[in-house]
Amino acid sequence: YGFFRLLLLALRQIGAGATGLWVASNLVSIVHGVSWGVGVWATQMFFDAVNQATQGTAAPLYAFRMLLLMGGVTIGQQALNGIHNFMGNCYFEQMSGHMVRKLAHKAARIDPVRYESPDFLDDVNKAGEGANHILGLQFTGVTVFTFYLPYFLYMATYLYAQKPLLAWSIVLVFAPVAF
Repeated sequence: YGFFRLLLLALRQIGAGATGLWVASNLVSIVHGVSWGVGVWATQMFFDAVNQATQGTAAPLYAFRMLLLMGGVTIGQQALNGIHNFMGNCYFEQMSGHMVRKLAHKAARIDPVRYESPDFLDDVNKAGEGANHILGLQFTGVTVFTFYLPYFLYMATYLYAQKPLLAWSIVLVFAPVAF
């Protein structure tokens, strides 16, 4: 099986196991990804405010407000990180239970004499391990689209708004990693 076929097999299991938790976790993942981009914006706002305050073109109170904004965004990022990780762990545990139940139902239909064969027992063990590995594959594959894609799109838009040439930096920095 290829990567995308395995990913599609894993995605089909979601409907039977934990659809609501999967959707909620991925919505949090999208917001979490965007929050890291917002953190860059808040940090720039803070440093610009400090620069302006030290040059006398802005009040120190403005720099303090930007500090509070940056702190609030950072706290929000960390809260979203914790929620996202917690939901991911809950999803993984719920889906692991679903996969084990599915495997147990299939194993119950097998003739007990087949369990005498060490090769067959090895195959059953590999199926159990594979169920957990495919969940990890599915979670990682989906996270690329729900966390990293919104983050990179936000950053590309943000950098383009700063200076259009900067948007190309995302391609130049991350394209070598993809290949």
